[in-house]
Amino acid sequence: MSAESGLESGDITEAGDPYGAPALSVRYLEDDSLPAGDGLVPQHTRKFDPKEHKAKTRKMLALSALGVLALFHVGLVTLLACDVIELDELIGIIAASSGLQALTAVAFAFYFAKS
Repeated sequence: MSAESGLESGDITEAGDPYGAPALSVRYLEDDSLPAGDGLVPQHTRKFDPKEHKAKTRKMLALSALGVLALFHVGLVTLLACDVIELDELIGIIAASSGLQALTAVAFAFYFAKS
């Protein structure tokens, strides 16, 4: 650290930074007179629609759960086809994954019941 700042190595500044970085100006962050955007930030955004958001969220959750379940079963069948696991083990794994199957069923039922 420089002698001009009056800080020693390890001192904590107002911002809580042990390396002496300057504190953020709260006045600047709360200033309403900031200039208009120069194209980096869109000025006109569409309004948030909670119903549309909920519908999209339900759809994505249902499709994600279905995708995970499908990949899981494709992987199991691939392991069976490559003789990595036997049929009895496959049946046991599928039975043990009934929770994942039930979660997928509930997600789909929830999605279709609300749409």
